[in-house]
Amino acid sequence: MVRIVERVPVITIERDGVFNSYDAAGVLLASAEVPMEGVPLATGAVTDLDSDAFSAASRVLRDMPADMRVQVASVEASSGQDVSIVFNTGLEVFWGDAEETQRKVAVLTAMISSLADRAISSIDVSSPRAPVFR
Repeated sequence: MVRIVERVPVITIERDGVFNSYDAAGVLLASAEVPMEGVPLATGAVTDLDSDAFSAASRVLRDMPADMRVQVASVEASSGQDVSIVFNTGLEVFWGDAEETQRKVAVLTAMISSLADRAISSIDVSSPRAPVFR
C-alpha cells in the first residue's frame, strides 16, 4: 500500500527580499517576492532551519487546525521551549514548547471565546492547565 501525504507550508522565511515557504520538515515548497497568504512569517531563531526553534515552531503550526493556522501572522522563538505566535488581530500567544498542541489549541479557543468582550493583548498557554491572559 502506498500512502501519499501532501506537504503543507507552515512557515515563511524572508531572505534578501525573497519569501520562502517551508513545511514542518524544513522542505522548501515555494519562493516568491511576496509572502504566501496564510503562512506565518518566521522571526528570531525560527529562521534557522536546523535550530530547535524552527523544529518546535513548525511542529506547533503543523499540529494546529488549518483554520487557526491561517490566522497566524508570525511565529518567533529563541529555542524549542519559547514559541510565541502573533495572530492577524494582534493577539500575542506564548505557546512554550511543541508538546500538548491539541490541548493548547482547545484552551486558547475557549479563552478567546470566553474573553471576547474584553480587550486582551496576550494569552499564555504554555501551561495549558493554568493559562494566563493580559
